[in-house]
Amino acid sequence: MSHDPREWYEGVHTISGEVCVPECIPSGNYELHLALTDPMPQLRVKKEFSIRLANINVWESTTGYNDLLHSMTVSESSGTCTSELSFETNELINEWTSPADGDWFASDANWSLGRFPGYCDEVLIPENRTVNILDGETGKAKKVILRSNSRLEIAPTGSMSVKKN
Repeated sequence: MSHDPREWYEGVHTISGEVCVPECIPSGNYELHLALTDPMPQLRVKKEFSIRLANINVWESTTGYNDLLHSMTVSESSGTCTSELSFETNELINEWTSPADGDWFASDANWSLGRFPGYCDEVLIPENRTVNILDGETGKAKKVILRSNSRLEIAPTGSMSVKKN
């Protein structure tokens, strides 16, 4: 895409194109924000060095993002797409919170994010817990962290798929 914010002068500017959404993003409505960060890696993470648009009521000082005052609807993602734009997510840790051992898919209430883990999630299984993936099931995660004496047991025809986005 050939959009350069340095050339955005007064008036309305339209950005169009395709954005690839990772298949781990749950369906729903999402607010759109624009982060114009410093290109230097050590400053990129500091919100104080982000560019603030001159528009009224769009700057979010806590994040360093500009609220575009629009939303997008995500339906099911195919996971295959090529685009110059990227969709970023914050690191999500989805921890097994059940007081007992159990099946990965027994209930979404067993997970700290209230949903089954997906490819955007770092899965954390706490100390002294065993989580099972049963026959015919496929667990998904970006990363799996096993604390002391914890186990992830996968049945013979079950599987675990780990993908870094």
